[in-house]
Amino acid sequence: MNEFNNPFSANNFGPNGIFFAILISIASTFVLSFFYEHRLVRRKFITDDADPTVAQNLSAVEPAVLTLLFFVLIRILLTLIGVTDINQIFINLFVDLFNKFNSGFISGIMFNLIVHILWFFGIHGSNVLEPVAQNIFAANLVENMDAVAQGLQPQFILTKPFFDIFVFQGGAEPRSVFLPPFFSARRAMSPI
Repeated sequence: MNEFNNPFSANNFGPNGIFFAILISIASTFVLSFFYEHRLVRRKFITDDADPTVAQNLSAVEPAVLTLLFFVLIRILLTLIGVTDINQIFINLFVDLFNKFNSGFISGIMFNLIVHILWFFGIHGSNVLEPVAQNIFAANLVENMDAVAQGLQPQFILTKPFFDIFVFQGGAEPRSVFLPPFFSARRAMSPI
C-alpha cells in the first residue's frame, strides 16, 4: 500500500515518533507566528460581542490555514521525491550515529548522556532513543544469547536489559546490591 494513501502508520504513534512530533510542534508554532505577523490581508472584524478575543481569533484563521497548507505541501513534496516515512529517516540518523562507534562503552556513555540531556529539556529521552536501544543494545543481547548457546562467553555488557535495570531504574535499589561488597573490600584493605 502506498504510504501517501495511508499516512497514519501505527509505528509513529509510539515512542519512535515522539521526537519528530516534538520537532513538528515547535516548527508549526514558528510557522504559524510567521504567517500571523506577515498576513497578506489585514481585516478588521466588527463583532457585536464586546470581547476583543473574538476578532483576534477570526484574524488567526488565515494564518492557521496557511500553516496547514504549508505542512501539506511539505508532505506532498517529500512523497514526490520518494520519502515515505520521514520519522524513519530520523531513526536511521540516530542509529547511524551510534553505529559509528565500534566501542560499546563509548556508545553506552553517549546514549546515557543524550538521554539525560533530552530529559533536561523536558523530553522523555528513553522514549526518543528507544529505536537506538532496540537496534543496537537489544541486538547486543541477541548476540550474547547466541554466544552462550554455542558455549562461548558473552561479548557485550551494554545490552537493553542492562540499561533498563542498572542505568535507568529509578532510585538506588539495583546499585545498592553492589555497595556492601565495595565497603567490605575497603575495610579489608584498610590498615589495622
